[in-house]
Amino acid sequence: MKPLPPSLAIAATAALLAACGAPSHPAPEPPGETVTVQAANGEVAAPVTDEGIWALDVYTALNLAAVGAAPDHAARTHEGQEAREEIAAGAGVRIVEAHKPELAAGAEPSLIIGIDHPEHRPLLDLFEAIAPVVLIEEGTRVEEQMALLGAVTGRSAEAAGIADRLDTAVSALAARIEDAGRAGQTVSVLQEYPPVIYAYDSGTQFSGILTGLGLDRPAAQSGGSEWGYIEVSEENLEDHEAEVVVALVDGVHAEGRSVLDHPVLDTSAATTVEAESSGWYNNDVLSTWWVLHDVQAALIDGEPPAAFADAPALWSEATGAR
Repeated sequence: MKPLPPSLAIAATAALLAACGAPSHPAPEPPGETVTVQAANGEVAAPVTDEGIWALDVYTALNLAAVGAAPDHAARTHEGQEAREEIAAGAGVRIVEAHKPELAAGAEPSLIIGIDHPEHRPLLDLFEAIAPVVLIEEGTRVEEQMALLGAVTGRSAEAAGIADRLDTAVSALAARIEDAGRAGQTVSVLQEYPPVIYAYDSGTQFSGILTGLGLDRPAAQSGGSEWGYIEVSEENLEDHEAEVVVALVDGVHAEGRSVLDHPVLDTSAATTVEAESSGWYNNDVLSTWWVLHDVQAALIDGEPPAAFADAPALWSEATGAR
């Protein structure tokens, strides 16, 4: 059976919510202590709570878990995130189907929070009828996310601790890169799904990390696109050559391949890395630590980059769990 068109699907969901007894009007002001935060969906008066939280995605679930406020549920917005889901499950999070307000209604959360995913917007009114909703703008730096999550969970001290831990790690690695004589080197980040090649620019969170480490980006990757990447033609691939070339590889979708295999890209004088795209591209605490690990492995230690199996250890290091 074909899926319903978006308008009919939303109407059907609204009817189901009504049948389940969910309110048909905006949720009332939350009781107890509240905080007003500036979210992607405007100013939101949210309850200050570290319990009864519904995360709209597993990335936000991990960030919440990092400050000691793991949500009860997290939605699976993307396939291939088993490593993150296992970490979340270990923190007591139940992974559920995404974009299902009726599931959230049944859980009766006190707060709904997550990345401002395009598919969340048509359902925003339905989610807001269940509990206050805080949407986090895509691309928000992890440090800023920590401040926001700390405010709504009452765990600002823990959130500041995570942010400080990441900042300290960046500073320490930047010093090692400078000592190794590699400060200022250009780092190009590319990915290929034949015949399409993508270049990742300053719209990604990892670009800010690379800059913080004292590394530069090619001029062709200095812009800031909406989603952090642009398509690159084969004719312009030479504009993306650099002293360090990171080829993001996709361990989930088989149609991807390493751009290092492309005959036009000259990497003969470059340090090359094949890094897991899920580890680099996503905007959470785990990805931040993943990028730091891979940069140190490639530029300092001469070791291979992290794999999915390394995710639990990276998580422990990022959160100070060991």
